[in-house]
Amino acid sequence: MHDSEWLALQTTDFLDSVPEGQPFCLQLNYKAPHVSSKPAFEDKGALADYSFMRHPLDNDEVAATVPKFVRGGFLDVCYRKQFNKEGGHNPFSRDYYEKVMSLDRSVGKVRQMLEERGLADNTIIIYLSDHGTHFGDRHFYGKWSPYDPSLKIPFIVYDPRPQGRKQEVRDEIVLNIDIAPTLLELAGVDVPEIMDGRSLTTLFDSKKKMKEEWRNYFYFEHYQSNVRIGYYIARNEGVRTIGCQIPALGGYAGSYRGIF
Repeated sequence: MHDSEWLALQTTDFLDSVPEGQPFCLQLNYKAPHVSSKPAFEDKGALADYSFMRHPLDNDEVAATVPKFVRGGFLDVCYRKQFNKEGGHNPFSRDYYEKVMSLDRSVGKVRQMLEERGLADNTIIIYLSDHGTHFGDRHFYGKWSPYDPSLKIPFIVYDPRPQGRKQEVRDEIVLNIDIAPTLLELAGVDVPEIMDGRSLTTLFDSKKKMKEEWRNYFYFEHYQSNVRIGYYIARNEGVRTIGCQIPALGGYAGSYRGIF
């Protein structure tokens, strides 16, 4: 059984075990579309006739702007040995999106379960990834970098309640550390002051008012070089902004400042 299908079945068992009227919190972690995963049997070859466009930054000119000591690192190796193996990106891209098909189907089954149990109108869904990924840009594949494709993630909050804001795209910077405070507030639990992150309810609940200015920058770092696999990952730290004053840096930062 494919992992995505197994997670849907596990969700069925979980929802069956929840007493009627009892609040619950369920977290699903999908292995697809990791390189170590495989497409579901019914999806294998489904996109065999498709050709995928290259990323606009997947070219030699842009790749040449990357610092030399980063160029020879693990992101570069993953691009050459996995993503662009033998000079073609289509086999990898097809395999990737065929794996995504099983994830989409599983999420659809979970939503159907909520509908069938009468829970859909009172269940908030947060859909996100733990990291982004380079997909050929700068001749990179993988995560671990300070560039936007690695830092940015899909982050969707679906609130079916009447006060839930619908079909909005927000510009605020949100982080995965915001999830725990959000869930606690939704559950009616006080958020500890020592907890990192902020509740996102003011961004998707029209009845909530923002009491203080939202963040417009965050710090990031990656220090593990991963030499155990034979290739290094350039260590980096920096700050990602939406045009603001950075107290620790004592001046204006545009959209991005990173240090390898």
